[in-house]
Amino acid sequence: MSLADTYASGSDNTAERRLMSLSGQVFDHETGESLPGVMIKIDECTNPVYTDLDGRFEIAGLEPGDYKLKTSLISYEVAEMDLNLNSEETEPVEVGLSQISPK
Repeated sequence: MSLADTYASGSDNTAERRLMSLSGQVFDHETGESLPGVMIKIDECTNPVYTDLDGRFEIAGLEPGDYKLKTSLISYEVAEMDLNLNSEETEPVEVGLSQISPK
């Protein structure tokens, strides 16, 4: 069996790792409007992702486990959320951001 056949069949002598995806949407907490361009970062990952024009995002290639998700957008408060990705389906995450109030 070739290496390509091993990956295609899913059989392998090493422990199989199931990678997961995390998806969600970010919106303005007050207005409910989707927020594009929000930086989404997971502490354990080095590269952030950004929400699309509809405020949606997806981060792929995550191993099951506990993560801290951070969001950042100019004029909005930073939001943090603890997440647990398990080996089952993960529901999309909804994050409401609050605008920073002027002093």
